[in-house]
Amino acid sequence: MTCVAHLLLDFDNVVNVEGIAKPKNRGKLPPLGERFTGLTHGFVHVTEGSVIQRYNISHHTEVIDFIGGLVDRGVQPIWLTTWERDAFLTLNPYLGTDFPYIPWVTQVGGSPGYMAAARAGSQARDDYVTSVRDARKLARVKAFTAETGKPFIWIDDTAALLHDPDDFSVPSLAVVPNPLYGIDRKDAETVTAFLDGLDA
Repeated sequence: MTCVAHLLLDFDNVVNVEGIAKPKNRGKLPPLGERFTGLTHGFVHVTEGSVIQRYNISHHTEVIDFIGGLVDRGVQPIWLTTWERDAFLTLNPYLGTDFPYIPWVTQVGGSPGYMAAARAGSQARDDYVTSVRDARKLARVKAFTAETGKPFIWIDDTAALLHDPDDFSVPSLAVVPNPLYGIDRKDAETVTAFLDGLDA
């Protein structure tokens, strides 16, 4: 099938929604009808150097089904996440997906990755890391779309806020899910409407 668009997909707070399981957040969630269902909890193991780390994962099976439906329409999902290679090696088997990934953390345009930049920074670490990370992601999105020339959908709970459609020569859509519960039905409707517009 011909690829009609790329789906650049973050993982944490987009597909992985740990915040939804925390009691303190229950009153902040939208009505069930606006959220996807099939919340599943599990964990994956990731090798970091000589250490094996365990990470908890909470995701909605309906979100994976929704993305599968996009694939049926000719959309190619691609992980664009700090998980990088581990998204391909670890998350794909866990989620039952086979999405490729875009490497971007360690090297973007000859600049050091955001991890190294954060260690060198003197600002509050969290804010600094987020701002550097998001700028690196945006740079990678620009480079990737310049290479492919394909329309794209970018779903990210922070970095996609930097998206400006005027920066791109192809049709593009940025979706910024609520990090407490990730992609919801309204986000899905927005993505579907964008794809419908490409088909028109």
